[in-house]
Amino acid sequence: MGREAHHTRRPGGPRYNIYAMKRLVFILGTAVIIWAAEEPVAPLGTYTAAERRHWAFQPRKDAPPPPIAGAKTPIDAFILAGLRKAGLKPAPPADRATLIRRVTFDLTGLPPTIEEIDAFLRDKSPNAWEKVVDRLLASPHYGEHWGRHWLDVVRFAESDGYEYDMHRPDAWRYRDYVVQSFNSDKPYNVFVKEQLAGDEVSEYRKYDKLPPPVVDALEATGFLRTAVDATREDFQLKAFGRMRVGNCHLCVVLFGLSILPTVCSASCLPRSLVFAFMFVAGN
Repeated sequence: MGREAHHTRRPGGPRYNIYAMKRLVFILGTAVIIWAAEEPVAPLGTYTAAERRHWAFQPRKDAPPPPIAGAKTPIDAFILAGLRKAGLKPAPPADRATLIRRVTFDLTGLPPTIEEIDAFLRDKSPNAWEKVVDRLLASPHYGEHWGRHWLDVVRFAESDGYEYDMHRPDAWRYRDYVVQSFNSDKPYNVFVKEQLAGDEVSEYRKYDKLPPPVVDALEATGFLRTAVDATREDFQLKAFGRMRVGNCHLCVVLFGLSILPTVCSASCLPRSLVFAFMFVAGN
């Protein structure tokens, strides 16, 4: 009913949807801002050697672990090499009670129970540690704990924010999608693709009854509504800046740099990438 009230009709003319009209104006306005402010991509000669070595722009490659005696895993080898370079020594090994407390907090955000601590202390098998880690990774609390970091990055909330702070009754669907994605160890490329275009990649229109994977992909697009709602009646242009900054946190995660539709972004990124991202993130 709320949306129905914002349709209007001029005498003898077609019916207009105020929300759709505002959205169209927003998209066109964003395009004009980018095209008007952009300069050609800067040549490499304008960057310093240090800037060109920024990690986000380097091709991926295998880094063999340094040959460090006493390293139990490749990760340990890198850590020990870094400590030696800094003139530091590793801390002494932690006792088993400390270990299970650390890993339980790290993976679930919760303390271990007395029973879990006792079971680990009694387990003298060579894979006792691996069993604890596998149990914690299989816990639903793992996704609840680690999914919240992604939800923070994308500015998830169950209300619109802004002045009227209206409730978003179905926001929990996107939250649960993120939690379940972590718990199911969903591949990162699928995780990102579903959030940006889950309605397109799922081909949901061809189903009479949506299968669970298609429902997941559709719920993933809740990401596109985590910003300030530019279609709202009380939306003001000053809110666009907050929306833009919020979505740039996702740019940091995805690209390793911040993207803004200004001249600064045009100096290092193609117009097509900036506009494509702002089109998706802002709408």
